[in-house]
Parts: sequence; C-alpha cells; structure tokens
Amino acid sequence: MPAYIDQNGYLRNAETNELIHRSIAREKYGYLSPEDQVHHIDRNKLNNDPDNLMILSKTEHEIIHGKNELVNISNKIEYALGSAIIKSIEYIWKKLHSSRASKSS
Repeated sequence: MPAYIDQNGYLRNAETNELIHRSIAREKYGYLSPEDQVHHIDRNKLNNDPDNLMILSKTEHEIIHGKNELVNISNKIEYALGSAIIKSIEYIWKKLHSSRASKSS
C-alpha cells in the first residue's frame, strides 16, 4: 500500500487518504466511530504498532495532550497555589531562621 506523511506528521494511505493508525486501530479493536480518536501511547505519530494505539474520546485525548480548557485552568490554579504556598513557606523559614540567628548572638 503506498503511503505518505501528511502536514501534521501522520502516515496516510495514498489511495484512500485514510490515517493509517485509524485503520490499524479498527483492525485491532473491531469498530471505530468517526468521533473516536486514536492516541499514540509513545506520542510517536509514525509508530503505528497496534500495541502503541489506544482509542479515546475527544475529551480524554485533549486531557492527555493538555489541550482541555478545564485541565488547563486547573493546572494554572494548582501552579498559582503551589507558588503561593512555596513563597509562604520560604517567608516563614526566613523569619524563623533570622529570629534564631538573632537569639544566638
């Protein structure tokens, strides 16, 4: 079967234009709906080994690749809280450390 790599880096059947990883996933799992997304577990778009492919919903796939807006918001909040907590701990440590240093002098 003649194939080519498309502009997104995926291997396609040159005769049907179908994504090769979708046809391989269909063979492995039986049915594949148009809404199903096929994920390359190792994130190598050219590794179409059946054991490297898994079928996901669009939301599941977006979460894995960090493209889901709710996950992005959650990550930003977590990062902000984490930064605030770290700054608070550093502030408290410095205060404790400076008060101990002044007591020992």
